Amino acid sequence: MQEWMKPIVSKIEQLALDFEGVEKRYLTVHVSFSFEGQVLFYLKNDEQKITLGCLKGYLLEDLFTFEYASKYMRHWYIKSENDFNEETIKHYIDEAIVCSIELNEKKRMKQNLRRK
Repeated sequence: MQEWMKPIVSKIEQLALDFEGVEKRYLTVHVSFSFEGQVLFYLKNDEQKITLGCLKGYLLEDLFTFEYASKYMRHWYIKSENDFNEETIKHYIDEAIVCSIELNEKKRMKQNLRRK
């Protein structure tokens, strides 16, 4: 890991945990952050870059510019200190939490309809 990465990774982790209800989980290769059982993003770093894998990124594609996109996942790459933007990451986390709440509410509504 390059020297500039560690403080940025720590800052991203702190930004996520500053939101009430966000939980951090350690996995084998990366750390994930979730809210109400839904993963908001994972954080991974290697020798070249820091990766934010945004699981709800497909719901937010009009709001953010992601470098890589698959059907559902979106990825941000921080390749230098200049690529780090605290306000954008805070805004993404906030929007991802809103999407998580909406998805959980939709799931509850479907379950209630099936019970009737």
